[in-house]
Parts: sequence; structure tokens; C-alpha cells
Amino acid sequence: MKRLTVYPVIAVALAVCADVAAQPPELAGRTIGEVRVQGLERISEQVVRAQIETQSGQAYSPRAVARDLRRLYELGHFSTIQADVDVVAGQVILTYVFEEKRIINELRIVGNDKVRARHVRAALTWHAGDTFDEQSYPGERANILEMYESKGFPNAKVEFIVEDAAAGRVDVTCVIEEG
Repeated sequence: MKRLTVYPVIAVALAVCADVAAQPPELAGRTIGEVRVQGLERISEQVVRAQIETQSGQAYSPRAVARDLRRLYELGHFSTIQADVDVVAGQVILTYVFEEKRIINELRIVGNDKVRARHVRAALTWHAGDTFDEQSYPGERANILEMYESKGFPNAKVEFIVEDAAAGRVDVTCVIEEG
């Protein structure tokens, strides 16, 4: 089984060069027997299939798969997408395997004795029901610290605790030390 994994940081670069490095050249031109999707929990299969150019009955093209991966990533719902390729009875079985981004189930704020929770929430871009993006920690922390500094608390500290809540959901606790 050949596997191509795409991560958000390198999605565009990988989509451009996927046909060169990821799939063996002997697969190019073989007939696609089936295109499968796996790992979808919240996102509709119809939404995903509407973005997939590669169809059964067509000749396999690594470039088409790379374009599919790019379009699927642009939906913004997935943390990783893999394109797995098997050859069965001379036909290519292409399986897109998805890992959906996690959703914020609950956002709690603790330790804010002198500044109201609504002011802290106003400084955050995260909200319950939004996609959780771990890469936005520094920005969220900076927003809260800036708000605290503007209210006369230059020594405030912020920490985030993330706990799994349910399948694909997390609870985020914003722990503030007002200083």
C-alpha cells in the first residue's frame, strides 16, 4: 500500500510535488476501480466527494490526486488527509483517509477575579463550536495578555488546558493568573 499524508503546513508544497515523489510511476495510467472515503465523522461525504476530481473508470493520475488533496484541504475541516493506493485485479483502489479537525466543545475561563469573563471572551477568537487550532495558542495568549495590560495588569499570565471531551471535541480551559 502506498500512502501520501498531507499536513496543513506543507499541504500546498506537497500538492505541487506529490506526483513526483509520492506515487510510483507504474500506477499512472491504470484504471481506477473505486474511490473510497474513510474517517468522516461530522463532515458529509457528499461535501467531500464534490471536491474529488478523481473518479472510478478514469486513468489514475498522481497530479489529479494532488489537486484533490489541495481542494479537500481548502475546505478547512481536516487536520490530515491520506491518499492510499492499492492495486486489486489490475485496477487502482484509491482511498482518501481523513482526520477531521477537533471542535471546541466548551471554553472555560478560570482565575479571572479582577477582570470579567466577558472581557476575556471578547479578547479570544476561540468560541464554543469553532474548529480548534493548536497553532493559534500564541495569538490567543497574546490577545488576553494585551487586554490585561490595557486594564492595568502587566504581570498577568495565561495558560491553556485542553482536554478531550468526546469524539472530535475538546474542552479548553483558559487559566489566568492576574498578577
